[in-house]
Amino acid sequence: MLRGRFGLAIVYLVFVCLSGMMPPTAAKPCSLDTLKKVQNLISIAPGMNQKLNCSLYTPTPQDYMKCPKSTLKCFADETQVLIQEWESVNVGNLRGSRYVYKKLEFLSTELEQPESECLQCEFLHEENAEKFLEQLKSTLMMMNSQHC
Repeated sequence: MLRGRFGLAIVYLVFVCLSGMMPPTAAKPCSLDTLKKVQNLISIAPGMNQKLNCSLYTPTPQDYMKCPKSTLKCFADETQVLIQEWESVNVGNLRGSRYVYKKLEFLSTELEQPESECLQCEFLHEENAEKFLEQLKSTLMMMNSQHC
């Protein structure tokens, strides 16, 4: 039987080795704060549709169910396009949209998925900013209901 420091060191080493062998748990995307920011953006989107004629590639909640990483990445990229479009017509406070972009980008890097069966963003339907944000809101609500 092991005693003292040597025994404690062996137990610690076994624990460290066993915990290193455990597979990492999958990331569970949860973002209640992002949902609130998207709702704020939806409130300014109708006025922007008259000033802009932009179309954004728009994933759906069904796309998220099949391909969560690429769906969130697409939403992040298209949110960045929306920010640039809104800046071109001098929309006021866009801090919320920048936060949404960064949070979606972060969440997409945390997820793992096989890319073979997922559509690229450019193959999705194009919608105006208001419909894009509504789909983003629906996807975030579904994601949060599963993981928060």
